[in-house]
Amino acid sequence: KSYDFFFIDEGFGTLSPDALEQVVNALTMLSRDCLVGVITHRSELIERLPYSIKVDGADGDRGSRVTIV
Repeated sequence: KSYDFFFIDEGFGTLSPDALEQVVNALTMLSRDCLVGVITHRSELIERLPYSIKVDGADGDRGSRVTIV
């Protein structure tokens, strides 16, 4: 079965650098056929993705803030 998108919520926090490299390669290949979305806090993964959306939480003076990086 084929999908138009693939979404992953984290799951990379404890991966070794070698395993993270394999994940990046797999996501790159997957993104050729569908839209891939990833939630992560790993800066080394964020730096390798072509686009990112940063969400800053609300504080006492304003609501949440979304920035496309």
